[in-house]
Formats: sequence, C-alpha cells, structure tokens
Amino acid sequence: MNARAEVAEIATAPRARNVETRLNLAANYLNFIVAALAGLIINPLLLGALGTSGFGIWKASQRIVELVLSCDGGPPQALKWLVANCRGDGAEKRRLVGAALRVWLHWLPPVVVLSAVLAWLLPPIIEDGDAGGAELTALCLILCASSILVGIAALPAAALVGENKSWLAVSVTTASVILSSTAVIAAAQAGLSLIGMAGAALAVTLLQLVATILAARWRLPWWGVAQSISTEARHVARLGAATLVWSYVQKLLLSSELLLVSVLVGAGAVSQYVFTGFAAQFVPQLILLTTSAFMPRLGRALARGEGAEAARLIRATGEINFAIVALSGAAILAFNDAFVGRWAGEAQYLGSLVNALIVASAIQIAHLRWHAQLQDAALAMRARSRLALVGSCAGIAMATIVWWLSGSIAGMFAGLIAGRLFLSLRISRLSRRSIDASAWIMIGNKAKLTAVTLVAGLVAGEFLHAAPYYLALGAVVVPVLAAFSWWFILSADTRVLVSELFPFARSGG
Repeated sequence: MNARAEVAEIATAPRARNVETRLNLAANYLNFIVAALAGLIINPLLLGALGTSGFGIWKASQRIVELVLSCDGGPPQALKWLVANCRGDGAEKRRLVGAALRVWLHWLPPVVVLSAVLAWLLPPIIEDGDAGGAELTALCLILCASSILVGIAALPAAALVGENKSWLAVSVTTASVILSSTAVIAAAQAGLSLIGMAGAALAVTLLQLVATILAARWRLPWWGVAQSISTEARHVARLGAATLVWSYVQKLLLSSELLLVSVLVGAGAVSQYVFTGFAAQFVPQLILLTTSAFMPRLGRALARGEGAEAARLIRATGEINFAIVALSGAAILAFNDAFVGRWAGEAQYLGSLVNALIVASAIQIAHLRWHAQLQDAALAMRARSRLALVGSCAGIAMATIVWWLSGSIAGMFAGLIAGRLFLSLRISRLSRRSIDASAWIMIGNKAKLTAVTLVAGLVAGEFLHAAPYYLALGAVVVPVLAAFSWWFILSADTRVLVSELFPFARSGG
C-alpha cells in the first residue's frame, strides 16, 4: 500500500507542478491586466481631480520613492531562491525565513535614514507652487512607510514563490491594486490632499501585509520564523546584496524617463509623459511575464549540458520577445496619438517623435531584461550588475547633457537611449559568452523582420492620422499584426512550445 502511494505520488508530481505553473501564469497575467485597467480608469480621474501639476507631483513622488527604497529587493529575493533550492525539512526553511528577517531588520535603520533624507530633498527636486514643502515632505514620509510595509510583505510572498505558489502572493497583490486604486481615487474625489491619498494607500498596504502572512500560513505547512544560525544569515546577506544591485538597476531603467522629466522639465510634463508612455510601459512587463515561463526549463537544460534543448528554448524566448515587440510596438506607433487624445485629451500627447522614442526605450529595456533572464538561467548574473549600473547611469548622464544643450524632451530621450546603447551591446555579448548556442543567428533574422514591422507601424501612423475613424482601424490592424507575428516571427517549433504552455493558443496554431 505504501509502495503504491509512493508510485502514485511520483507519477502525479509533474502534473501537480504543471498545474501550479499554469496557476502562477494565470495569476501573473490577471495582475498585469488589472494593473493596466486600473491605470486606464484611474489616471484620467486623478488628472481631473488633481490638475496637471498635482497629478505630476503624485506620480513623480511615487516613482522616486519606489526607486530609492527598494525594500522588496535584497533579503526577500534571496529567500525566494533559497527556499526554492532547499532540500531540508520545515525547520530549515523556518530558519531561512528567520535569517532573511534578521538581515532585513539590519538593513532597516539605513532605510529609515534614507527615508528622512529623501523627505528633506523631495521638495527641491519637485519644484512646484501648487504643493508646499511641508506637504511634499509628509507625502514622502507616508510613501516611504508604505514601501517599508511592502518590504515586510515581500518575505512571506518570497516563501510562497519559492514553493512554486506565487499565484497566491500575486493574487493578494492584485486585490491590493484594486483596493488601493479605489481608495486613492475616492480620496481624490472627496477633495483630500495628496497626504490623504497616500494615507489611503498606506492603509491598503497594511491589509496586503496581513493577507500575505495569512496566505503563507494557509498554504505552507512549515511557515514560521525560527532562530537562524550565523552561516545562514551571512548567506542571505551575500545573496541579498547581489540581488539588490540588480533590483535597483531594473527600477532605475524603468524609472529613468519619468525621473528625468520630473527633475529637468517639471511636474506638468510628467502628466504628459504618463499618458503618452502609458501603453509602452507594459511592453517590457508583458515580455517578462511570457518568457519567464520558459526560464526554469532553460536552467535545467543548461545545468544538464543539453545544448540542443537550451538552443531551442533560447530561440523560442527570443522569438516571443520579437513577436510581442512587433505586435505592441507597431500598434502603439500607429494608434497611440488617437488613443491618448480620446482617453486624456490631445494636450496630454507629447508628439509622434517622443512617442517613437518612448517605444524604442521600452524595446531596449525588454532586450536588457531578456538577456538578464538568460544569464540568471545560466547562473552568470554577477558580471551583469556592475555593467548594468554603469550603463544606466551613463544613459541618465547623456540625457541630462542633451537636455541642457537643447532643451528638448525628444533630445533628452534620444540621449538616454544612446547612453544605454553600449550596455545593450555588452550585455548581449555577455549572454553569448555565457551560453554557447546555435540559436543566436536565427534570432538575428527575426530581429530584422521585427524592425520592418515597427517601421511599417510608424509610417502607417503618419498616413492614417487624418483618416476618418482612425482609432477604429485598430480593431482591424491589431488582429492582422497578431496573426503576422504568430505565423512569421514565431517558428513552428516555438508555436508548439507556446501552445503547450498556453492551451488557449492552440487554436492559433
């Protein structure tokens, strides 16, 4: 009887892992859709309630605090990988949680000091007559407190992710997005200040913390905190420091444009950037979500020396990258003008040139993050962090210089992209050096086809701009782009892989 039960458990284990993987994917895509819809609904309402300047201050303050206080990086990221690779019992995992909490608490005093410094510096950074220095300082302190709570919630969330139950942690995050968006817009519509809006968001973050802890207790029988030994704490600290650098770099890459606009141009221009770049910001996220599903399999293939399988997966993720870029990038280039005008008003659109540069920047970020995924799968992430940090700072420096010389937002974005160009080239070379695969040549051919599609989208946007029912044409063009990307950018083998992971895609193959 025991032998049969053991055989049954072994036979059903892959199926259970597959179910968990699909649950994780579904939860991540649902979170992506909810975040997009929340921004689509909430941003115009906030713009109407706060005005252009107030809306820009709110968005810039949030992004600056998220960048400076990366409380969900470091120990939580280390805990995720350690739990995933732990072969011990529940007691060892509880000690790992204790080690992560211990390291996180050691990092807390510098975070508090950094919060105070940021609250002192924020008013000069965001100069605007509509908000006083005291109000901006209080706003910053509340946002910092919320960020610290997110960091605490990241510990039980990391344990869930490490046990392949990220769907539960992501579901809690999705619910908090809905509640937070509702609370913030209610506070704004009620005439409360930015401080009141931040307080409402802080209350929801506290609920998120409680819900994440309860979720971990529900789904993880071993969940708890135990006294760690010194070697475990040192291991968490070293791994956490390494992951923290890349966490900062990713946030810097994603925040560079908004930070440059808020500091160099002003809060009013932040509003225009948020609406013009709204659609493009989801391109790197969508690519990361989709390609992440293949990375554990790639990591196993590389670890076992299965070169053919590794090349197959690298080619597949690269083609998926280009297919999403071709579809979403061409659609944004062709129709974003009409979309923003109908959604938020023509005054919120920064123009076709800036729109094209924002799309180019999003594609560059997606390229960098894809190579980072490949290097993580090959366990070759150390050489990347310093290079990425230098490249990100070089992009910001060049963008600042171009702005001072030209006073042009388009020039500033072009400088940002150009300054990060050497990073794009070097990180590609690092991937090729770390992973010897035959897939790189075939991926290059798909890149050329993607570039042609993007140019076609840009040209179509210029010619279709004056056409009647311009935006309605998207209902025809986008499905055509999707079919083109599916059949011509994705190879037959990649379509098979996608259909295996996403059953709903089988009808397209």
